[in-house]
Amino acid sequence: MNKFTLFTPVNKLYFTRNLVTCTLFVLGLIPVVFEIYVLEHREHLTLFSSYFAYLSFLAILLHFISMLGNSVRQETLKGIIGGSLFFELDQIVINDEKYLLADIRKLNIYMNDYVGKISLNYRTANGRISRGVGNSIIIHLSNGDKKTFYFQQTDQYSNQHIREQLIHYHLTGKLHWLNLIDVLCINDYEEIQDFKKTLLINQ
Repeated sequence: MNKFTLFTPVNKLYFTRNLVTCTLFVLGLIPVVFEIYVLEHREHLTLFSSYFAYLSFLAILLHFISMLGNSVRQETLKGIIGGSLFFELDQIVINDEKYLLADIRKLNIYMNDYVGKISLNYRTANGRISRGVGNSIIIHLSNGDKKTFYFQQTDQYSNQHIREQLIHYHLTGKLHWLNLIDVLCINDYEEIQDFKKTLLINQ
């Protein structure tokens, strides 16, 4: 299947668990810091500041509790999933817009994210299960224009569905060798050499 779903990032404020707990923590500290360093009440806090100090402690506690379940929650989707991306031998189709390979000077393709991938950020209170939208394609056109699109990869091996197209992009000089083996997840030295020999034979 050479079709992928587009992802459009939306820049706005998202109320994530990290944001909520960090905000509560800072709000709780403000009266305490003000009383200690401005009013110089360093021996005993007022009842008002004490309540806010408890709020900061509660925020830390909530953050750690949320961290315990972050490996079973999906990350916050910061954008909209919709639209289509087709990788074809002679063109790349984004929704209804066609980019002919003959009009493309260079391609940069990044496919390191997929639905279900677990983030290594253990300290986050947000979900660590990826939605697979951290992939992108940058199309450098011959006229100097540059188009960047993001898309979703539904599983770890979706890149293999467009293996033929990726190889063709490389052989036509549009996709760099290092980018090709990165997208195809070819990391072992012997595997890289065998793959290179295969390309030379079929070229």
